[in-house]
Amino acid sequence: MAELEDDLMEALANWDGRHTAPLKECFRRNREEPGLADALLHRIGSTDIRVAEGSSWLLKAALETGTSLSPAQVSALIGILPALRGKNTILHVCQSVRHLTVDRTQADALVHHLERFLIDERPFLRAWSLDALAAVAARHPVFRERAAAALLQAREDPAASVRARARNLPGI
Repeated sequence: MAELEDDLMEALANWDGRHTAPLKECFRRNREEPGLADALLHRIGSTDIRVAEGSSWLLKAALETGTSLSPAQVSALIGILPALRGKNTILHVCQSVRHLTVDRTQADALVHHLERFLIDERPFLRAWSLDALAAVAARHPVFRERAAAALLQAREDPAASVRARARNLPGI
């Protein structure tokens, strides 16, 4: 575990915030490590924006390639949403929601946060929070009405990226 921790900290220290090569290489080396998700969840809440954003990027990569989070890990991720720093940290989490299994209680908390992001000034965050809300609604029909209303609103959004994401989502 100490090797994983050291490798993560080195990759995050070498990451310039844009070029993901150090993160990709770290992920390649550690993707099978059993403690990877916990180590990333611990760092996502960092007050160091580069550490938080790099960790969220790595967690998104892990989820996209088949890593799954336990219910406790999903709860931890949802629990730190209000404290997340960095413009891309929340974006990465929203992009990851489609890969999470959330129970009804977790979905309630998650939807509460996602709805706040739907009105954020950043278009990509609005777009991907819509995507996340649609993913939650697909698993928990109780949220379909809220997701459908958000989808209608997104179709009229001034930002092309939000409208494009809305067009690419299946009907809710």
